[in-house]
Amino acid sequence: MKLRHEALKRLISKVWGEDPSVLVPPKPGEDAAVLDLGGGNVLIVHPDPITGAVKYLGRLAIYIPTNDIAVEGGYPRYVTMTLILPEGAGEDTAMRVAEDAGKAAEELGVSIVGGHTEFSDSVTRPLAVVTAIGFSDTAHITPTSAARPGDLIIMGKSAAMEAAAIIATDFRERLEEAGVAKEVIEEAAGLIERISLVREAWALASRRLVRAMHDPTEGGLLGGVAEMADASGLSAIIDASSVIVSDVVREVLGAVGIDPLRSLSSGTLVAATPREKVGEALAVLESMGVEASIIGEFTWRRHWLVKAVTEEEVTYIDEPLVEDEVMALWERSAR
Repeated sequence: MKLRHEALKRLISKVWGEDPSVLVPPKPGEDAAVLDLGGGNVLIVHPDPITGAVKYLGRLAIYIPTNDIAVEGGYPRYVTMTLILPEGAGEDTAMRVAEDAGKAAEELGVSIVGGHTEFSDSVTRPLAVVTAIGFSDTAHITPTSAARPGDLIIMGKSAAMEAAAIIATDFRERLEEAGVAKEVIEEAAGLIERISLVREAWALASRRLVRAMHDPTEGGLLGGVAEMADASGLSAIIDASSVIVSDVVREVLGAVGIDPLRSLSSGTLVAATPREKVGEALAVLESMGVEASIIGEFTWRRHWLVKAVTEEEVTYIDEPLVEDEVMALWERSAR
């Protein structure tokens, strides 16, 4: 569970000092730090802690922090990985995580250049902390906080792919009891391989087709849009019927009774796009085989952050921290 944004702001104020070389400083909702290297070149840095099933830990540990580099307008180049395993986990566990991380890094052209590995009684399940490093230039950066009133909001790929993959792995028996077919469960588990959005984010940033991008994680698509709106000092109106939710995601999440718009969605690209560039942005994504949709727009700040509209109801989100329904499902299951 993340810190509330007001608490996070207080925490940042205790550690952050002004530095003119930091173009994008620490800020709630911001995906990565952007540092001025001079000559228009920038360095983009982001760390992320990943826990979960060993089967996918290495892959997610590479995909998720490199996503944060990409949505900031850079291309990831290097990562370091700290792997902390429970005592008694064994060397084979470390090797499986490392092998999976190595394959994911190779797919993206990223080099794992260092890190640290240890066994510790301070963790009860494996923990990977990966710092991703990428490069870009000042003309291409797309911070979460750069959206403007009138920008249309586009999304790429389905919402809640990450949630469906995790549920298919961690709650497989529950899905089977609910009558979900084995082939659907396997397809959902395989969505973990679609979590990277590096290539599509870079395609948009390198062509200067978007102003701001974000990779929704906890709180799902609605949480991600709320973070973009809050960071940009705006509000957002979402047409929930336009949000892409694949059939397999809808079936798997429906079987456990959770909302795909409020569930872990790393790998779902969300971007603020100037109206005159929306057609080209959608065409670029579709040319890459990425399903894309216009789901709303940013407006001047109202007394709410997000207004999500369906034919049946209107839902308002007043703060950027949206409770994630997958996290809540885990908590209920642990009781």
